[in-house]
Amino acid sequence: MVTFPNELSRRQSLIAAGSLALLAFAAYFNALANGLVWDDPIVLGRQLRVFGSLASVFFPPHDIPQFSPDYYRPITTLSYLIDQALGGNGPLPFHLSVVLYHVVATVLVFRFGTIVFAGTAAAPLAALIGAALFAVHPIHSESVALGAGRSDVIACALALAGAGVYCGDRQRRLSRAALAAGLILLGALAKETALAVLLLAPAGELFLTTTAATKVAPASRAERRRQTTTAVPVSPSALRFAPFAVAVVVYGVLRHAALESMVGGVEPLTLDALVNVIGAVGFYLFKVILPVHQSAYVSDLPIHPLQLLLCTAVLAALGVAFRTAWRRRPPIAYPLLWTMFTLAPSLAIVLKIPSAPVAERYLYIPSVGACLLCGFGCATALLATPVGARRNALVAGTGLLVVVGMIATIRRNAVWRSNISLWEDTAEKNTTDGLPLRSLAAARLESGAPDAAAQLFNEALQRRNNAIGQQTIYNNLGSLAMQRKQYDEAERDYRKAIEFNRTADGLYNLGLIPLTRAMSADASKSDEWKQDQARQARDLILQAANLNPHDADTQVAIGQAAQVAGNDDEARSHFQQALEMGLPESTAEAVRKRLAGLH
Repeated sequence: MVTFPNELSRRQSLIAAGSLALLAFAAYFNALANGLVWDDPIVLGRQLRVFGSLASVFFPPHDIPQFSPDYYRPITTLSYLIDQALGGNGPLPFHLSVVLYHVVATVLVFRFGTIVFAGTAAAPLAALIGAALFAVHPIHSESVALGAGRSDVIACALALAGAGVYCGDRQRRLSRAALAAGLILLGALAKETALAVLLLAPAGELFLTTTAATKVAPASRAERRRQTTTAVPVSPSALRFAPFAVAVVVYGVLRHAALESMVGGVEPLTLDALVNVIGAVGFYLFKVILPVHQSAYVSDLPIHPLQLLLCTAVLAALGVAFRTAWRRRPPIAYPLLWTMFTLAPSLAIVLKIPSAPVAERYLYIPSVGACLLCGFGCATALLATPVGARRNALVAGTGLLVVVGMIATIRRNAVWRSNISLWEDTAEKNTTDGLPLRSLAAARLESGAPDAAAQLFNEALQRRNNAIGQQTIYNNLGSLAMQRKQYDEAERDYRKAIEFNRTADGLYNLGLIPLTRAMSADASKSDEWKQDQARQARDLILQAANLNPHDADTQVAIGQAAQVAGNDDEARSHFQQALEMGLPESTAEAVRKRLAGLH
């Protein structure tokens, strides 16, 4: 026979929180064995070297390699730097920190659930089940098992902490409001979607104040007399909401000072764009309820007329459910509002990046509300069922739901083990876009299988590719030709790459061709010819350095070209600059030898 307490003692709450922490850690324990995949090496190897001070974290330069011009996430960047300081560039500390952030977020979901459902009989059980489902939800794998997916996890934990501080204090003191707004602001500085919680937290007064009134009054007249009648001063409404307004202004000022813009480029809202937004909502609603056929790269939305009609009907039903819940049971309305409100910012991606309009990691914060709603439904059903076999069966079914979620999460985590496993899985599920195949080809090339990589790159050309995709494919085909010492073919592919997208990497690679010719030329080539090739290389690689001044390898190549061209002073300057920027030890040793030869 299974029974449930209506309220948890402090000791029981600590036991529940500890159990949830262990559950969340167990669900992602196998992610600690994952390597550095997708954006992880870019962050660690190319971007972090730019951030040499705290000021550069909050006001980053505008020429960071492969860094989105619309991102302003200094808290996330700070977390990368902390990982690097503690564990170097290895994958374990990079993944361990994200798993621990998820553990913290799970415990905060439990605490938040007890606040949202406070005053109802299902409160502790609903919060426990909701947090357990959050801990093992497979849709979170992209955010937790990928080191670079941490922004959603950090933003969610900080936003939950702030919302819990504000909604958990019935007196709404100004100091509590300031602390809550500060925590949520930090969450927004980890990822922009947490800005929605700056509105959600104070909106809790509309949905959760009724809960406070449902607390049972003292039973006897004597107890009522003993109860204090001293009024607790409450800040005027406008004043206690002021910290949240200040937080929005501070965020806007920081973002504009760092990026010189607030929103960046957005596609116009046409009828097709609106259809895509509805399709994106349908994708997210389906995935948060039934996370099957998960994919790291989704390029096509469910926009068949029947799918759009079904999505519209579901949205209408959710609107009716929200209105009914607000009128009859406000605590249910709040997590429903949380899900819709925190999902809204991610829909802007449909207009900003039409080639990749949705991603599973965008559901991390919205799933808090969805999991708590599911937890409340399960808890209500359990409490409404008489003690006996049927209740025991419901308990077993709820437990089975958590177990199935954990198994699915563990399996999904393994997909993120390496670039090969990730892109094999993605290319199998996305058969229309070229990105998965060209990413798999790059992984094969990195693993030492150039022939397989070349075949995959050519297959990727037959799929849909934007200009950046075409540039990536031809750039890699050029590198394969360089390995085979087919310099004319490499030059042709590199020039095609630059035609599609003029990047620092493309110019650098194109410059390596005349540099390689000059440095490997035999005695039949005159010094004048070698110097001419070196000057061509220098000009191209200098253009690459202007686009990406933070790449030490580029400085080494310019130094080599200057040395071959006979400009020793210029060569010395670029070699020294490369050493100051930081090089792998083997490369640094070779550069020091060249410097010694110049002296």
